[in-house]
Amino acid sequence: MTFVERMEEMSRIDEEAFDSFSDILFHSVSLNRQYKNHSSLIKKEELVGELISFLNKYLALKVTASTRDKAQILTLIHKLTMQKELIEIQSGKLNIADIKAAAKRMGKKSQSAFGGK
Repeated sequence: MTFVERMEEMSRIDEEAFDSFSDILFHSVSLNRQYKNHSSLIKKEELVGELISFLNKYLALKVTASTRDKAQILTLIHKLTMQKELIEIQSGKLNIADIKAAAKRMGKKSQSAFGGK
């Protein structure tokens, strides 16, 4: 076995390992109602923001050509953005004007999702 073949074998990521990572990531960015302290909210907000950035970069690089995949990614970005706004509200980062603007955006998004005007 050559050096390159050994390196390929050692660095191979199997589907099970990636599924495990995906599960960890999901639980890291999922919102729950109770947080032990303010710093855990800040960390979660940062993780969600980085994931949004990653997904936007993924779309910008045009890695996927499937319209269905793009739609799923855009839906996930939208949901993550709303989660980030909720975290900001919970952590006290947003003032009343910011909360009203976020509520207005969420209202418009939900209307468009259900075909309302």
